[in-house]
Amino acid sequence: MGAAFSSSILTIFPFFARFKSTKLTREQQRMVHQYLPDFPNVELSTEMQRQIASHHWNTVFRDAASSRSSRTSSGSYSVGRRSSNGMIDNRITRLYDTFYMYLDHNSPDLKHVFRASMHVRSKVLVHISGGIRSILASDQMPEKVAALTQTHLRFGIQLEYFNPLGNALLHAMKETSDGVWSDEIENAWRHLFAHCSALLLVQHKAALDRKQQVKKLEIQVKGAMEYDIYSSPRKLPILEQTT
Repeated sequence: MGAAFSSSILTIFPFFARFKSTKLTREQQRMVHQYLPDFPNVELSTEMQRQIASHHWNTVFRDAASSRSSRTSSGSYSVGRRSSNGMIDNRITRLYDTFYMYLDHNSPDLKHVFRASMHVRSKVLVHISGGIRSILASDQMPEKVAALTQTHLRFGIQLEYFNPLGNALLHAMKETSDGVWSDEIENAWRHLFAHCSALLLVQHKAALDRKQQVKKLEIQVKGAMEYDIYSSPRKLPILEQTT
């Protein structure tokens, strides 16, 4: 009722929208401080930042990502290689390679998460960047966050992985944007990543806690059953032996 009332107030009296919080919730801020030390942002991302990030991606990488996804990846980047898409194909290949090389060098413990083929790995990077840009503006954001969390759990993503993944993504985009990069673009991506990750971290932590509680309950139930089976019964009549 409280959320609905608050929403109706903002609809009827737009003036009160000025006082709507522009910061992450306390729980989300705790997740940021604990798991995103390189993205210490507690402000909600803005529509302008989403537009800046989307324009940057669409200008530099979108056409390349689309053209590359329609073909089978041929492996690592070669300076001398030229396809029908020329420099566009090379740019997106460089983005993938720079991203994974950064992870391999700085976070080798994440290698097992990306054991798939280069073709699949390239799709993963596109989904990461696409999710950051779209999930916050979606009318079905809670459902998308929940679905993405289940995917992360299925692939063994840990809470500690978000920070190095964010660093790798920002590094790769900056290095392969070929001059189409600025403090404004970096600030937009950082705010979007922190905001989106804060939502996912809270959901992910809650899912892990539920999973741990279920596991503890199963252990308790199993222990109780074993106790009932193997413990000596008390106060039972002793049957006399008959000859």
